[in-house]
Order: sequence, then C-alpha cells, then structure tokens
Amino acid sequence: MALSKYEQEALDQIELGLRPGGQTVPGQRLTRTRRRRRMLTAAAAIAVGLALVLTGLVSKAIVISVLGFLLIVAGAMVAASSPTALWSQSKQTKIRR
Repeated sequence: MALSKYEQEALDQIELGLRPGGQTVPGQRLTRTRRRRRMLTAAAAIAVGLALVLTGLVSKAIVISVLGFLLIVAGAMVAASSPTALWSQSKQTKIRR
C-alpha cells in the first residue's frame, strides 16, 4: 500500500532526524538552553537561600532564615520539576502539513 504525501513527508523528517548529522528537532536546542537556564536559576536560588539562612542564624533574625529556607525550597522545586516538564515537550515532534 502506497503512502500518502503527508505520510511520506513525515517519514522523511523522521529519517532525517535518525541519521547521524541529520537535522534535529527544531525546538531541541532552545529546550536545552531553557533547561540549562532553569537549572542555573535554581542553583542560584539555592545558594542565595543558603546564604540567607546562615546570615539569619548569625544575626539571630528568624525572618531572614525563614525567607532563605523558602528560597531554598523554591529553588529545589524548580530544579526537580525542570527536566521532566521540558523533557516531555522536547519529545513531541511537530510535523507540518
């Protein structure tokens, strides 16, 4: 059974993506950049949060320590959720008709 024009184009795009040196998924590089940026942001939030916790402990200001802890938790949540959310988006290949 012959393939329709749309099916043949889709097959050609899949084959190009599988070849070494072939075309990549259009949003793949952007997804990597976003993932890297989110991970760096999460790491910075965790580092700043840790600094706030230590500063709050040294200066005996509980409010600063609590804010630092919340920043650490937020950074950890961003770091933990980043790969799965972006991974599912990067696996979706959009084929134009």
